[in-house]
Amino acid sequence: MPIDQERINRARPEFESFVKRPFPELPQGAEFSDLVTELLILDPRVGALATAAVNRRIEVADLRKLDETIDRLAQIKAELVRTPARASEDVPAVAGLVDYIDGLLEVGRLLGRAIVP
Repeated sequence: MPIDQERINRARPEFESFVKRPFPELPQGAEFSDLVTELLILDPRVGALATAAVNRRIEVADLRKLDETIDRLAQIKAELVRTPARASEDVPAVAGLVDYIDGLLEVGRLLGRAIVP
């Protein structure tokens, strides 16, 4: 399964934009702690892949667990949306985090399309 470098090149602006994007403020409520912890583990994986794509150093082996990561990120997003914030200051933080996860999901989809079956 080779990587279609042309697809990577077309998506490069999205990857570059994502890599430069600051990590959002995190909700502080205990109700979000497990989700935030897991996101902090998954985020560097996607970010590293986007950086590798920008630097033209991405390999198929790098993308092997991408589907699992993207699926879990989508689940985290859904759980964040369903979890009511106990503190009002967590509401904008959750919204920012959901938006950030949308960016992660888009980068993951673009990376996934670069694999040629």
